[in-house]
Amino acid sequence: MGDRVTALLDKDGNIAGTTEIGSIDADTVGIVLENGKSEYYDADGRKYSTDSIKIYALNGETYTFEGYSSAKVGDIVRVSAGKEKNVINNENPPKNASAAKDVINAVKEGKFASDAKIIENYRGELYGRVEISEISGKTLDYSVILFYELASDGSVKSLILDNYTGNLFEYGYLFDNESTDSMTGKTTHTYTYMLDDNIEYNYTPKGTIFVSSGAAKFTVKNGSVSKVENMKSSIEIHNISGDTAYTEKGEKYQISDNVRVYSVSGAKVKPIDYKEVLSGEYAHMTGYYDKSAEKGGKIRVIIVF
Repeated sequence: MGDRVTALLDKDGNIAGTTEIGSIDADTVGIVLENGKSEYYDADGRKYSTDSIKIYALNGETYTFEGYSSAKVGDIVRVSAGKEKNVINNENPPKNASAAKDVINAVKEGKFASDAKIIENYRGELYGRVEISEISGKTLDYSVILFYELASDGSVKSLILDNYTGNLFEYGYLFDNESTDSMTGKTTHTYTYMLDDNIEYNYTPKGTIFVSSGAAKFTVKNGSVSKVENMKSSIEIHNISGDTAYTEKGEKYQISDNVRVYSVSGAKVKPIDYKEVLSGEYAHMTGYYDKSAEKGGKIRVIIVF
């Protein structure tokens, strides 16, 4: 998720307290993580209450600023130092493809400033840095662009994307352990999951969920799984070359660098190394991808038989 440092900054950009951070830009753009009134202690140890907003900034660090804003969690804002207080304004995404054509073309042509800053966001819940290599040469849909700035030469200087890479999530295998009470006939479900080790972890959902055993996507917050979804989009893999999977008809799908592979034999499931798949000894391979290739999707889970 990148390095994260939190500090409370006043209207002059000074730190309220003794937390040490690196210098930040006069204008700071980022994703809203929290917004409301909070209590703090100043450098002299005096407690005070103030409106504040916490953002994940383009430089990959987290800051909390004094100041009021009506922005919601997940919004993009720009914080500027005013004469008496911080000025916090929402940054609106491009309204259509025409409004975003310059940045779309720059990304497709691989034009990035040497100090380009790129981050992505999922509802203000998950966020992190994006490597240029993840998007360079791709054709972005304007709908995934939340904010951008171009340098004077037309190269990408700053870019915030809406969950483009899929890397903000974990991927693995979910077990739906269904059991039926012989006396009452009532069916209950308990859930466990497996990532890249041969350990089943317990997952207790809040309320009823509708999932089944198989490839799954996990939302992980503060080290705990908060949401599980089955991966429903899949292809039958005919062969693999490098980081690309091909169907029998020649359709191709990129395979994630962190793809997770599971061997299934009856009720037994075990994770295996991706290199074993390349040996070609498996008769059946199914690749599960998070979204279409045009929107940055990749195969995240491979199940072999």
